[in-house]
Amino acid sequence: MLVALGKKHYIQHRVVVKFPRHQLISVAILSSPLDPLVNAENSLYNPMDFRAEILEELAVGDNMPQDRSVVVREAGRGDLEEFIDLYAEFYSDLRLRQGLKQHSREKYRGDVEKYLSRDKVFLAETDRGEAIGFIRVSEREGCYWIEELYVKPMYRGKGVGRRLVEKAENYIKERDSHVYIMVLPQDRRAMSFWLHHSYSLLNTVELAKSLKGDKGETRPVPLMDSILEMYRWAKEDYTPLEKKYLELVEEFQRKGGGGKELLEIFVKALEQYLSKA
Repeated sequence: MLVALGKKHYIQHRVVVKFPRHQLISVAILSSPLDPLVNAENSLYNPMDFRAEILEELAVGDNMPQDRSVVVREAGRGDLEEFIDLYAEFYSDLRLRQGLKQHSREKYRGDVEKYLSRDKVFLAETDRGEAIGFIRVSEREGCYWIEELYVKPMYRGKGVGRRLVEKAENYIKERDSHVYIMVLPQDRRAMSFWLHHSYSLLNTVELAKSLKGDKGETRPVPLMDSILEMYRWAKEDYTPLEKKYLELVEEFQRKGGGGKELLEIFVKALEQYLSKA
């Protein structure tokens, strides 16, 4: 199933997830933004330009103790100010890591008001009534999307993110058999979070082209026999192995290597490894 995202600025992968009762969920993951520069002051891209925003990773593990004092409930109009606070925190953190100019809290008010009236938003609250996280689900062209997921840093690692995801998935399962999400490849923590929750089957790929010529500072990323591009972030959290891999690919490309040659190297290396196994 193909879903239009409005402005196409991503490489999109769709994955299928099996629920405990053998229900399948197809999930779209954006693996590489290819959006042109907006301007010198606000480089890369402005996430608010997109109908489907980026998902924030929450360091949550299934082995972590779940905080039973936290309640997950549907948000209403009375939660506007709390939702704005969380939404602004979400994008403040994201834009900081991307190296983008920060927006004021009020910048998001109009969008948040629209989301509360149009979409389904679930809030995570402590027993003191403090809003500590949210997840937003939208329905577009008959498909359901998890648009954002966020938990305040001090409450991560306690299962709050997992409970928000479960709430969203249960809501969607009553209406459809598929849910879609998007993740930026630079956000390795987010990718790990979703992979940990079985969002792992690659399906479709969506490419974009910069029509302004200057794409900004990017790095090469292999995909089968092609070498694609993704933006560099101001604050990246790659593992040492991932960082070394990206550096070697970049050096390989700089010396004239192409995607087909790189794939041949991978195949030969795997054949040698398997022959010794």
